[in-house]
Amino acid sequence: MTETRVQLREDTTYAAVLTPIGAAGIAVIRLVGPEAVSVVGRIFRPFSGAPLGEKAQPGRVTFGQVVDGDRVLDDVVLTRRRLAGYAGFERGEVVEINPHGGVRVVQRILGLLCEAGASLTAPEAIGLAGWAARNAIEPEVWLSLTRAQTHRAAMWLASQQVVLPALLGDLVDRLSSDNTDAVAEVTRALCELRDRYEPARRLVEGAGIVIAGAPNAGKSTLANLLFGRPRSLVTEQPGTTRDWVAEPAAIEGIPLVLVDTAGLRPTEDPLERASIERALGRLAEADLALLVVDRSVPLTGEARFAMDRVSRARGDYRTLLVLNKADLPNRIEDSRDLESNWAGLSAVSALTGEGVEALGRGVADALGLGGWSEQTPGIWTARQLEAVTGAIERLPHYPEQAGKLLRQVTEMCPGGLI
Repeated sequence: MTETRVQLREDTTYAAVLTPIGAAGIAVIRLVGPEAVSVVGRIFRPFSGAPLGEKAQPGRVTFGQVVDGDRVLDDVVLTRRRLAGYAGFERGEVVEINPHGGVRVVQRILGLLCEAGASLTAPEAIGLAGWAARNAIEPEVWLSLTRAQTHRAAMWLASQQVVLPALLGDLVDRLSSDNTDAVAEVTRALCELRDRYEPARRLVEGAGIVIAGAPNAGKSTLANLLFGRPRSLVTEQPGTTRDWVAEPAAIEGIPLVLVDTAGLRPTEDPLERASIERALGRLAEADLALLVVDRSVPLTGEARFAMDRVSRARGDYRTLLVLNKADLPNRIEDSRDLESNWAGLSAVSALTGEGVEALGRGVADALGLGGWSEQTPGIWTARQLEAVTGAIERLPHYPEQAGKLLRQVTEMCPGGLI
């Protein structure tokens, strides 16, 4: 999730879509500000009762229609809540519109709200309005859950409402004790928490994995297996993949964007060379690379070329060596010696699926998520990372300041805005 910090004006009414963009049964559009009721009242017509206005009771659900003049746009459900002390707002209300979740319907309603006087903003800016949170972690969990792409990510996030405050509270208590080893113990615990930031961010936001190798190593067959459908073209003709193909997927419950790239080999073909350069560019940016080698034949010059180019593009960064075609005899004599050059090694058959589960575990380990359970505490927002890092820096000389920073991670900020 990309964190958005927006300075809200007390005299402005804001609108945002809280649900992800895309086809869905119901969407959630929220308005926050002093004119929220009157703005919605200009485009909303209830099925029965008085028009929406100051006499309508907050907390009541109202059924009606969004209208553009005399034209009915959609049947919606509307709710109101009082707003006070949120991000500087001393007055106003929260109005929530639940239309059908079609992309065009949502876009049109937002357009009508802007014509009626609202200003668009990011969902993170007003998504917490009207919610009663026990601590500052809960709202961050709620906002992140709207973007969770896998069941594992959602369950891990939900557990952090309890797990993370409990851990930080325990660390603060240790600093307040007379234990002479407390500073060292808390420092170790916080360093572990800091080191989990990148893996946790990948679990919440997703990671990028690039599949690379020489032509005919089986990259596209492996990509299709991991995609879960035939997305990349597979033929016996070398060099079929001329550009990278990206597709969302999930491995071990980790949301991913998998990228299948052109085969890496020496060539004088300008088009193929351009494709290889693009592949190397994607390799340099990826969270993890899978270097696919055909183990059913001795290492070829093209395979060594691919290994060299991947090594140059990745440096010491994470690359798993995947020895493909495990359903055939292994003809790479020194395959065990290759393992020391990469973050790990897996033997798979992209054709039969043999070894793919072990490869998945290797991917999770390489992304720092191996062995994580729902109860593993972690941090995943820039605000949390800033506080934990600051506490680590202050612990040796200013433990009281470090404890204060840790308390701020869970305490609600003024107005409840993160």
